[in-house]
Amino acid sequence: MTGSQQNFERGDTAPLNAVRSDSGGPPDRVTQGRNPEGGAGGPGEERTRPTFPPPQAAAAPANGGHGSRPPGEQPAPGRGAGSGPPNAAGAAQSRPGPDGAGDSRAGTGITPAGWVIRGLVLVLVAVLSGVLWLMVKPSETRSTSESPATQQAGPSTEYDFEKYVADEPANCADNSTAKIAEFFAGTTCSHITRALYTTRLHNGERVLTSVVTVLMPDAASAAKLEKLATQNATGNIEDLVTAGSQVPEGYPDLSHDYGYASTHEGRLVVIGESSYFHRSGRDDGRLKHVTSDALKLGARQDHEPG
Repeated sequence: MTGSQQNFERGDTAPLNAVRSDSGGPPDRVTQGRNPEGGAGGPGEERTRPTFPPPQAAAAPANGGHGSRPPGEQPAPGRGAGSGPPNAAGAAQSRPGPDGAGDSRAGTGITPAGWVIRGLVLVLVAVLSGVLWLMVKPSETRSTSESPATQQAGPSTEYDFEKYVADEPANCADNSTAKIAEFFAGTTCSHITRALYTTRLHNGERVLTSVVTVLMPDAASAAKLEKLATQNATGNIEDLVTAGSQVPEGYPDLSHDYGYASTHEGRLVVIGESSYFHRSGRDDGRLKHVTSDALKLGARQDHEPG
C-alpha cells in the first residue's frame, strides 16, 4: 500500500477512542498521536491506544458472611477494618465516656452489682444487730422491773417470818418502862414502830417474835439507848403483847425477855425478843438465834410499819 493510500485510510478511519466516545464511553480517553520519539504527530495521525474494560467488582459471597455489604454501600465511619490500628476498637470500648462510665471489665472500679451486694450485706448486718438487741433488751428490762420487787421482799433471813400485827405509837416515853422511859423523857425519839412475827424452827416448833424499832435524833443517842436497853433492870420498850394488844388466844407472853437481842445502825435502834408458843416459860439459845435473825427486818419495818 502506498503512503497516500495509507494516509487516506487512517483519515477515513475514526480512532478507536472516538468510536468509544460515540457509544457512551468516556471521552477523556482520546489522546494525541505521538511519534515514536515522543513528538506530536501531524494532522490526522492520532494514535489509538488500546482500552480495557473497567474491572468488575468481586462477586459477594453466596453465604452472606461477615464483612459483606451491598455493592456501592460505604462502610460506616470508624467501623472499617482499616480505619485505625488493630487495637483501636478495643480501646474505644474501654475508654470512659463523658460521665466517667466505662467498660467495667477494663477498670478496677466496683460494678453496679458489687454495690448492690454491699448494700445487701449492710442491711443484713443491721437486721442481725436489731435482733440481737431485742433478745438482750427484754432481759435487762425484766431485771430492772424485778429489782423493786426484790427490794420489797426484804433482807434475806434464815427463818420465814410472817408479820401478824404492827403499830406506830405517838411517842417513845409513854410506851417504855423504868430507866428507858426516863431516857426518853430527856431525849425524844423521832419515830417508833412495833410488830409481832411468827415463824417455825427447823424442827417445826412455832415461835413468836417481837421487833421494836426506834429512830433517834442522831447516832450518839441511838448508841446510848441500845447500851441502856441491854443492861439488866433498866426497863424496856413494851412489846404489843405486853401492851395489851388484841392477839389470838394461845399467844405466848413476852415479858420475860427470853431470846433478847438488840442492835443499832446510825440513828436506828432495833430491839427484839422471842418465846415458844406451847412452852413460853422456857428460854434457850435457839430463841436468841431466831431473835437475832428477826432484827434484820428492822430497817424495812421502820420505813413500812404496816
